[in-house]
Amino acid sequence: MTRSPLDRAIRKIYWRYLPIGLILFTALWSDQSCLSLAKLKMAQDLSAFRHSNNTETIFGLSQALYSVGILTLQIPSIAVVEKWSAYKWFSLLSIVHGFIAILTAFITEVWQIYLQRYWLPLRNRGIALSIIFMAVPIAYSIGPKISYLFIRMGTTENGIHYPTLFNLRGWQWLFIVWGIISILLSIPLYYMFTDRPSEATWLTKDEHDALHTELAAETKTSEASSTICQNLCHIEVLLLCIARTLMMNVEYGFDFFIPTMLDDWYHLSDNTLTWLLTIPGFITIVLIPCVGWSSDYFNERFFHTVIPLLITIIALAILILGQKSLIIATVSFVIISSSLKSSYSLWWILCTSLTTQEVIASESIGIISVFGDIGESTGPFFVGLFKDQTGSFTSSLIFLLISAILAVATISIVFVRVNYRRKGYTQ
Repeated sequence: MTRSPLDRAIRKIYWRYLPIGLILFTALWSDQSCLSLAKLKMAQDLSAFRHSNNTETIFGLSQALYSVGILTLQIPSIAVVEKWSAYKWFSLLSIVHGFIAILTAFITEVWQIYLQRYWLPLRNRGIALSIIFMAVPIAYSIGPKISYLFIRMGTTENGIHYPTLFNLRGWQWLFIVWGIISILLSIPLYYMFTDRPSEATWLTKDEHDALHTELAAETKTSEASSTICQNLCHIEVLLLCIARTLMMNVEYGFDFFIPTMLDDWYHLSDNTLTWLLTIPGFITIVLIPCVGWSSDYFNERFFHTVIPLLITIIALAILILGQKSLIIATVSFVIISSSLKSSYSLWWILCTSLTTQEVIASESIGIISVFGDIGESTGPFFVGLFKDQTGSFTSSLIFLLISAILAVATISIVFVRVNYRRKGYTQ
């Protein structure tokens, strides 16, 4: 069957951009998550952390500043993109990102890690959501073992000494290597991407025209707009913002501190710990397409989004009660991490379906995403704070459990309200 010019153009775009985009985001997520492993060694090697009673709060706050950086740096970054070039700006920031990551290897004071984490997200994260969905589990699958190859440098494990280079510790090499990878990946990005279809020399004229017509039609249908205040005045949008914040509380708070939890409870070797950390990623790679297929097959979004959260709630409760058992803790940890990520792609589809006709869906999604960044900050911060204040992760897990319960309750309220209205009833 002969494909239309638009279908051919879209197919070419997918094959040209998605592979490099997937690699870029996999490296980005691996780079972001490596701090959760590196912090185990940094806390031992750096006196600023070793002699502090608030070590977990410090690292939790550093992760919170990462999200604050996203919030405050997105707007100027978007402004530059509109005035200059999206792909050139992204490529430039990839290089800057790499150098900032490398500088992390040489921090010695608390304020330095705060400064580094704030500027690290300068690189814009705005690539197709479909890439992000698969990049996250891939990063969690391969990231821990790659990180292990470096954090073991300069240490002795099972009677084997792993040498280091230039008197740098393993965690320092971890940041250096991920920084170099970020810089190298920016090179093909600069030469392969274009800002407009007309600049893509690898498209034929009829493919150019078809794509231009399609984009013009989409732009025309999305000319309506509304302000942030107008969107937040709609109760469904406000509740979904709260739900997203609570969900990110759970995901980022748990993921960032799970290496520390397992190390604190069971004193596992680095090899064993990193193997355990790869399990959820491999499971999620299978779960994401399965959950997506099931949702499409049954044409249902709400329960496919909420059920993983309910499973997370049960697993968190089991983890709180059974944390003394390595087997129970491992199974619970795998279930929690996998469940949270399995409904990634469905969340935004659910949000779009639950926004009322009076609200511009695309703008609402942007607002909900920004509120999610707030959850990325509060989750790690409060988990670290509760750990330092109580001396145990139990209070931190209870905080995550309450956040998950409130998230499910909030999403359910929106679902009931929207369906009640659509059936023709009045409030």
